[in-house]
Amino acid sequence: EQAAATVENLMLWDLDPAGERVRARLTYRPRRRISTIRLALEPGLVPRSVQIPGLVDSSREGTPQNPEWVARIDPPLTERTTILLDFWRPLRGGESGSAATRRFPKVEPLGVDRESGLLAVRRPGYWTGRLEPSADSEPVGDETFVRAWGTLPDGALTFAGTARLGAKDVVELRTGPAPTRYRRRAATRLQGDAGRVDCRFDVEL
Repeated sequence: EQAAATVENLMLWDLDPAGERVRARLTYRPRRRISTIRLALEPGLVPRSVQIPGLVDSSREGTPQNPEWVARIDPPLTERTTILLDFWRPLRGGESGSAATRRFPKVEPLGVDRESGLLAVRRPGYWTGRLEPSADSEPVGDETFVRAWGTLPDGALTFAGTARLGAKDVVELRTGPAPTRYRRRAATRLQGDAGRVDCRFDVEL
């Protein structure tokens, strides 16, 4: 059976010590009437805001392990309708103090054909790590994402890479605060007197 629509997607993944914010911009090209939108979500993702023309109501369905977000709209979607979704996932205790591998949370439109989209990552400026393209894909510059997205949300975050995002791609990024680097300077001085030797040892850290 032919899918109800194809979907172009742009994803903005913002990381900070408290959690992860995912903004999804999904553009639908329907092949038939669509009055219900279903998204498979990563467990723990919480909707912050949605912008969908004709939104009637939305609800969470599925199971705790495989949650779904469902929106009902009227009138049905028309050609090249763009919806904007904003999700938040807080980190569990103890995950924010050091560098760790973050995996991009699942935000997957269901019942559609997904075209390859773009994913951009932003992080605090004092963190390390940058998203690198997979071995079988060509590099994508951050400016390509900015041109596609338009005016970016406010925030004192640093771009950390842009990549093409396929329907089944798993994207991971090791990032976190830059490690503290210590420098030591030592000096030793000996002074001999009648019947004694004075030793002075200084260390500056």
